[in-house]
Amino acid sequence: MWCRTAFHAECSREVYQGFKHNLKFFQSMHRKLINGSLTTKFEISVYFCLWITAIIYSIYRFSSSSYFFFQKYNDLYGDFEKGITFLSPKRDKADFEWETILYFLKNIYPWGILHVFITEISIKCNFSSKLVEKLDNWSLYGFGYAMGQHFHIKYIVIYGLSTSLASFENVIVPHLPRCIGRIHLYSDMWKYFDAGLYKFLVRHIYIPVVKLTSHKLLASMTTFAFVYIWHGTALYILIWCILNYIGIVIEQTCSSLFSVNKPDMNKSCSDLSRRTKCFFGALLLAVSAISNFYFFGGKQIGDLFFQRVFTDSLFNTVILVIILYCGAQVSTELRSMHARKCDNNSIK
Repeated sequence: MWCRTAFHAECSREVYQGFKHNLKFFQSMHRKLINGSLTTKFEISVYFCLWITAIIYSIYRFSSSSYFFFQKYNDLYGDFEKGITFLSPKRDKADFEWETILYFLKNIYPWGILHVFITEISIKCNFSSKLVEKLDNWSLYGFGYAMGQHFHIKYIVIYGLSTSLASFENVIVPHLPRCIGRIHLYSDMWKYFDAGLYKFLVRHIYIPVVKLTSHKLLASMTTFAFVYIWHGTALYILIWCILNYIGIVIEQTCSSLFSVNKPDMNKSCSDLSRRTKCFFGALLLAVSAISNFYFFGGKQIGDLFFQRVFTDSLFNTVILVIILYCGAQVSTELRSMHARKCDNNSIK
C-alpha cells in the first residue's frame, strides 16, 4: 500500500514538472511573439528564401536562354558541336575556355589567372547587345546579376593574390571585396567593395574639400569627378558616376530624415521603420544595379536595363520591387549580424 502511494505521488510530481516546463515554454514563446523577435526571424527567413530563389531562377533562365536561341539557329558552316546537356545544347568548336579550365585544374594556378583575363577580354570583344535585347525579364536580370558576380570574382582573384603576397610580408592591407549579393546601399558598396579606393577618396579628396568648403555635397561631387577621370572620360562612366552621386545624396538625405545613426540603424529602429527603409532601399537598389550595368557593359547595356525596368508592365515592376525588397531585408539582417559579431569581439 505504501509503495502504491509513493508511486502515485512520484507520477503526480512528474506530471506537475512536465506541465510547469510546458507552461514556461509557452510563456517564452508568447513573450517572443509580443516582442517581435520570433516574427522577425521567421520574416527574415521568408525574405532570404524568396531572394535566393529569385537569384537562382534568374541565373537558370539566363543560362538556358541559349537553348531557345539554338532551336532556330541554322548552323550552315558546322561551327558548333554538342555540348553539356544541362548547360547548353551547343558548343562552339573554337571555344577553348573549357580546355583552359581543365589545364588549370591539372597543372598550375597562374593559368587560372590567365583564364580570368582571357574570359574578361572575350566578353568585351565578342559582346552582342542584340542578343541581350531578346532576353525575357528573368533572363535579363540573371544576366545583370551574373555580370556583377563576375566582376566581384575578378576582384577577389586579383586582390586576393596581391593581398596574400603583401600579408606574407606583414603588410596591413584592406579587406577583400564583399559579395554584391549582400549589399543594397550605395554607401556600403563604395565602402566595402573596394576598401583601398574608398579610404584614398575619403582621406585625400572628401575630407580636405569638406574642411576647405564645409559643404558635403560639393565634396561628394568633387570625389565622383575624380572617380570619373580616374576610370576614363567615357560617356558610360559619366552616367555611372552621376547615378552614384545622386544615389548617395538620396541615401544620406533619407538617413537624416529618419534621424537614426547609420551604424545603429538595425538596433534602434522598429520593425515598421526597418521595413520602410528596406522598401526605399529596394528602389535605390534598382537604380544602383542599373548604374553598375552601365559600368560593366557600357551605354547600350545600361540603356537596355533602364528601359526594361522603367517601361515594363506594372505587374513585372511590382514583382521586381518585391524581390529587391527581400534582398534589402537579407542585406540589412547580415549587416546587423556583422555589427553584433564585431561588438561581441570587442567585448571579449
